[in-house]
Amino acid sequence: MRKNKPLLNKLLSFLFPITIFKKNSLVSSSIEITWNNGELVIDSKNTNYSYGSLQRILRKGLLSIGFMNIKTMDSILVLGVAGGSVIKK
Repeated sequence: MRKNKPLLNKLLSFLFPITIFKKNSLVSSSIEITWNNGELVIDSKNTNYSYGSLQRILRKGLLSIGFMNIKTMDSILVLGVAGGSVIKK
């Protein structure tokens, strides 16, 4: 039954966020890992580390550059990809 819980949490996260881990931090106040819209999201009080609004902003920026412009580039440096939510295969 324990093996099914992550899948259940992932599915339920499309209805509402499910916090699976929370830890107090001297630097960040608190850090939490939450299932949200089927993705694991890492957040602190003032920062989104993966997916969520961070991913939407980066995706918007990449879309405004345009696929054809990006395709012709020899290399691209993306800083702060955290869990790799912006760069997918």
